[in-house]
Amino acid sequence: MFFNTVRESGKKLAHSKRKAKTQDDVVYGVFQKLGDATQHELWLYLHNKGIDYPTASICRAVNTLTCLGKIRKTDEMRVGRYGKLIHIWRVR
Repeated sequence: MFFNTVRESGKKLAHSKRKAKTQDDVVYGVFQKLGDATQHELWLYLHNKGIDYPTASICRAVNTLTCLGKIRKTDEMRVGRYGKLIHIWRVR
């Protein structure tokens, strides 16, 4: 899902919507492979596969997939890259 906060229109808006949908599909595919992950683990997995999505795009995809009921935020946490606990999301 593309949140049009930059007020795009026409062909540019259509392109952005397609791109966001593709990112959602890719992130969901990673969840299906891994079963569960933190947002940073998703970024690392994609980066290691040569897919360099911005962190904000991964966060947006996680939010969209959560709203669609495809994944869920758990109460479980792992230590993230800055030494802080971060939530794990899991495929429904």
